[in-house]
Amino acid sequence: MEIYLIRHTRPGVPEGTCYGRTDVPLDEADFAQRVPAIADHLPAGMAFYSSPATRCARLAESLAARTGGALAALDARLHELHFGDWEGRLWRDLPRAETASWSADIAGVAPPNGESFGALWARVNAFYDATLAAALAAEVPRLAIVGHAGSLKVLVLRALRLAPADYMQADVAQGRVSCIDVRQTGAGAVRERLLFLNR
Repeated sequence: MEIYLIRHTRPGVPEGTCYGRTDVPLDEADFAQRVPAIADHLPAGMAFYSSPATRCARLAESLAARTGGALAALDARLHELHFGDWEGRLWRDLPRAETASWSADIAGVAPPNGESFGALWARVNAFYDATLAAALAAEVPRLAIVGHAGSLKVLVLRALRLAPADYMQADVAQGRVSCIDVRQTGAGAVRERLLFLNR
Protein backbone atom coordinates (compact mmCIF):
# COMPACT_ATOMS: atom_id res chain seq x y z
CA MET A 1 0.00 0.00 0.00
CA GLU A 2 1.24 3.47 -0.84
CA ILE A 3 0.35 6.61 1.10
CA TYR A 4 0.99 9.90 -0.67
CA LEU A 5 1.62 12.92 1.55
CA ILE A 6 0.99 16.32 -0.02
CA ARG A 7 1.67 19.64 1.66
CA HIS A 8 -0.41 22.65 0.68
CA THR A 9 1.00 25.31 -1.64
CA ARG A 10 2.16 28.75 -0.54
CA PRO A 11 -0.38 30.76 1.47
CA GLY A 12 -1.18 34.36 0.64
CA VAL A 13 0.32 35.90 3.77
CA PRO A 14 3.40 38.08 4.35
CA GLU A 15 6.66 36.14 4.46
CA GLY A 16 7.54 35.16 8.02
CA THR A 17 3.96 35.02 9.33
CA CYS A 18 3.13 32.44 11.99
CA TYR A 19 -0.20 31.15 10.68
CA GLY A 20 -0.54 27.60 12.08
CA ARG A 21 -4.23 26.96 12.73
CA THR A 22 -5.39 30.24 11.14
CA ASP A 23 -7.37 29.61 7.96
CA VAL A 24 -5.31 31.81 5.65
CA PRO A 25 -5.97 32.27 1.89
CA LEU A 26 -3.82 30.75 -0.82
CA ASP A 27 -1.38 32.53 -3.07
CA GLU A 28 -3.55 31.95 -6.15
CA ALA A 29 -0.76 32.27 -8.71
CA ASP A 30 1.40 29.74 -6.87
CA PHE A 31 -1.57 27.39 -6.47
CA ALA A 32 -2.37 27.48 -10.20
CA GLN A 33 1.25 26.84 -11.10
CA ARG A 34 1.87 24.02 -8.61
CA VAL A 35 -1.27 21.90 -8.94
CA PRO A 36 -0.43 20.36 -12.34
CA ALA A 37 3.10 19.48 -11.18
CA ILE A 38 1.80 17.90 -7.99
CA ALA A 39 -0.78 15.88 -9.93
CA ASP A 40 1.98 14.53 -12.18
CA HIS A 41 3.45 12.71 -9.16
CA LEU A 42 0.17 11.03 -8.21
CA PRO A 43 -1.49 7.85 -9.45
CA ALA A 44 -5.08 7.92 -10.62
CA GLY A 45 -8.18 7.04 -8.66
CA MET A 46 -7.09 7.60 -5.06
CA ALA A 47 -9.13 8.65 -2.05
CA PHE A 48 -7.93 11.97 -0.60
CA TYR A 49 -8.02 12.76 3.13
CA SER A 50 -7.38 16.37 4.05
CA SER A 51 -7.08 18.92 6.79
CA PRO A 52 -10.20 21.12 6.72
CA ALA A 53 -8.05 24.24 6.35
CA THR A 54 -8.90 25.98 3.07
CA ARG A 55 -5.31 25.78 1.85
CA CYS A 56 -5.47 21.97 2.12
CA ALA A 57 -9.10 21.26 1.24
CA ARG A 58 -8.91 23.23 -2.02
CA LEU A 59 -5.78 21.36 -3.02
CA ALA A 60 -7.32 17.98 -2.19
CA GLU A 61 -10.45 18.77 -4.19
CA SER A 62 -8.42 19.98 -7.17
CA LEU A 63 -6.09 16.98 -7.16
CA ALA A 64 -8.97 14.53 -6.78
CA ALA A 65 -10.66 16.08 -9.81
CA ARG A 66 -7.46 16.02 -11.87
CA THR A 67 -6.55 12.42 -11.03
CA GLY A 68 -9.99 10.83 -11.10
CA GLY A 69 -9.98 10.36 -7.35
CA ALA A 70 -12.41 11.41 -4.63
CA LEU A 71 -12.32 13.54 -1.50
CA ALA A 72 -12.89 10.94 1.22
CA ALA A 73 -12.89 13.17 4.31
CA LEU A 74 -11.88 16.47 5.86
CA ASP A 75 -10.48 15.55 9.26
CA ALA A 76 -9.66 18.12 11.95
CA ARG A 77 -6.96 15.84 13.36
CA LEU A 78 -4.85 16.80 10.32
CA HIS A 79 -4.85 20.51 11.21
CA GLU A 80 -1.53 22.31 11.61
CA LEU A 81 -0.03 22.92 15.03
CA HIS A 82 -2.01 25.47 17.05
CA PHE A 83 0.37 28.34 17.80
CA GLY A 84 -2.01 30.02 20.25
CA ASP A 85 -1.12 33.64 20.98
CA TRP A 86 1.45 33.64 18.19
CA GLU A 87 -1.12 33.06 15.42
CA GLY A 88 -1.14 35.73 12.73
CA ARG A 89 1.96 37.50 14.01
CA LEU A 90 5.37 37.76 12.38
CA TRP A 91 7.90 35.35 13.83
CA ARG A 92 10.41 38.18 14.24
CA ASP A 93 7.97 40.07 16.49
CA LEU A 94 7.34 37.21 18.93
CA PRO A 95 8.80 37.40 22.48
CA ARG A 96 12.26 35.83 22.30
CA ALA A 97 11.96 34.21 25.72
CA GLU A 98 8.81 32.38 24.61
CA THR A 99 10.20 31.21 21.28
CA ALA A 100 13.49 30.14 22.86
CA SER A 101 11.68 27.99 25.42
CA TRP A 102 9.55 26.43 22.69
CA SER A 103 12.51 25.83 20.37
CA ALA A 104 14.41 24.06 23.13
CA ASP A 105 11.62 21.48 23.54
CA ILE A 106 9.13 21.61 20.66
CA ALA A 107 7.75 18.20 21.54
CA GLY A 108 6.92 19.13 25.13
CA VAL A 109 6.43 22.91 25.23
CA ALA A 110 3.43 24.65 23.71
CA PRO A 111 3.25 28.27 22.57
CA PRO A 112 1.08 30.33 24.96
CA ASN A 113 -2.51 29.05 24.63
CA GLY A 114 -1.39 26.70 21.84
CA GLU A 115 -0.31 23.07 21.61
CA SER A 116 2.97 21.21 21.67
CA PHE A 117 4.27 19.07 18.83
CA GLY A 118 3.72 16.10 21.15
CA ALA A 119 0.00 16.91 21.26
CA LEU A 120 -0.11 17.26 17.47
CA TRP A 121 1.76 13.93 17.21
CA ALA A 122 -0.95 12.20 19.25
CA ARG A 123 -3.90 13.52 17.24
CA VAL A 124 -2.30 12.91 13.83
CA ASN A 125 -1.39 9.38 14.83
CA ALA A 126 -4.95 8.76 16.03
CA PHE A 127 -6.20 9.73 12.56
CA TYR A 128 -3.51 7.73 10.78
CA ASP A 129 -3.92 4.55 12.82
CA ALA A 130 -7.69 4.49 12.23
CA THR A 131 -7.41 5.34 8.53
CA LEU A 132 -4.60 2.87 7.95
CA ALA A 133 -6.44 0.03 9.70
CA ALA A 134 -9.56 0.60 7.60
CA ALA A 135 -7.56 0.86 4.36
CA LEU A 136 -5.58 -2.30 5.06
CA ALA A 137 -8.74 -4.22 5.96
CA ALA A 138 -10.33 -3.12 2.68
CA GLU A 139 -7.10 -3.85 0.76
CA VAL A 140 -6.91 -0.30 -0.57
CA PRO A 141 -3.76 -0.06 -2.73
CA ARG A 142 -3.09 3.64 -2.21
CA LEU A 143 -4.47 6.84 -0.69
CA ALA A 144 -3.45 10.47 -0.28
CA ILE A 145 -3.23 12.77 2.73
CA VAL A 146 -3.17 16.54 2.19
CA GLY A 147 -1.89 18.48 5.16
CA HIS A 148 0.58 20.87 6.70
CA ALA A 149 4.26 20.89 7.58
CA GLY A 150 3.53 19.76 11.13
CA SER A 151 0.90 17.11 10.48
CA LEU A 152 2.79 15.52 7.58
CA LYS A 153 6.08 15.68 9.45
CA VAL A 154 4.53 13.38 12.07
CA LEU A 155 3.97 10.72 9.40
CA VAL A 156 7.43 11.15 7.86
CA LEU A 157 9.11 10.86 11.27
CA ARG A 158 7.00 7.81 12.06
CA ALA A 159 8.03 6.11 8.82
CA LEU A 160 11.67 6.85 9.67
CA ARG A 161 11.13 5.38 13.16
CA LEU A 162 11.92 8.69 14.82
CA ALA A 163 10.24 10.37 17.80
CA PRO A 164 8.53 13.75 18.37
CA ALA A 165 11.78 15.09 19.81
CA ASP A 166 13.36 14.53 16.36
CA TYR A 167 11.16 17.29 14.89
CA MET A 168 14.06 19.01 13.13
CA GLN A 169 15.20 15.81 11.37
CA ALA A 170 12.65 16.09 8.55
CA ASP A 171 11.35 18.89 6.37
CA VAL A 172 8.13 18.66 4.34
CA ALA A 173 8.19 21.30 1.60
CA GLN A 174 5.21 23.33 0.35
CA GLY A 175 3.57 22.03 -2.80
CA ARG A 176 5.57 18.80 -2.76
CA VAL A 177 4.72 15.10 -2.63
CA SER A 178 6.22 12.41 -0.39
CA CYS A 179 5.32 8.73 -0.26
CA ILE A 180 5.26 6.01 2.39
CA ASP A 181 5.13 2.31 1.57
CA VAL A 182 3.10 0.26 4.06
CA ARG A 183 3.23 -3.52 4.35
CA GLN A 184 1.38 -5.82 6.73
CA THR A 185 3.16 -8.98 7.83
CA GLY A 186 1.48 -12.35 8.18
CA ALA A 187 1.36 -11.76 11.92
CA GLY A 188 -0.54 -8.52 11.39
CA ALA A 189 2.30 -6.13 12.18
CA VAL A 190 2.55 -3.00 10.03
CA ARG A 191 5.86 -2.00 8.47
CA GLU A 192 6.35 1.50 7.03
CA ARG A 193 9.12 2.80 4.79
CA LEU A 194 9.64 6.26 3.33
CA LEU A 195 9.89 5.81 -0.45
CA PHE A 196 10.60 9.45 -1.32
CA LEU A 197 10.43 12.93 0.17
CA ASN A 198 9.53 16.27 -1.42
CA ARG A 199 9.20 15.44 -5.11
